[in-house]
Amino acid sequence: MRHLPVLAAKPFSCSQCAACCRLVGKVIPGWPVDTQTGACVHLANNGSCKVYETRPSLCRVDSWGVGPAWYQANYDACNAMQVALGIDLSFRVPQ
Repeated sequence: MRHLPVLAAKPFSCSQCAACCRLVGKVIPGWPVDTQTGACVHLANNGSCKVYETRPSLCRVDSWGVGPAWYQANYDACNAMQVALGIDLSFRVPQ
């Protein structure tokens, strides 16, 4: 799959909290999830991605970036998922 060029001034600043990995099954029907946790099957116990180097395109925020509005939407969604999961404020994505 070809990736779109990134047009934003800076890359997405992922805090590696794994909120998106934990909730992906609730957001994207059909995504392969662990039947016990509902988290992505690629999420390791330590919160890292088991297939990070070859992760799906959907997991590569910067590869889909189409400008500042795209990044703002991702910042907002990321921080909302962190709030929903009760993740510590220190993981909030800086804008």
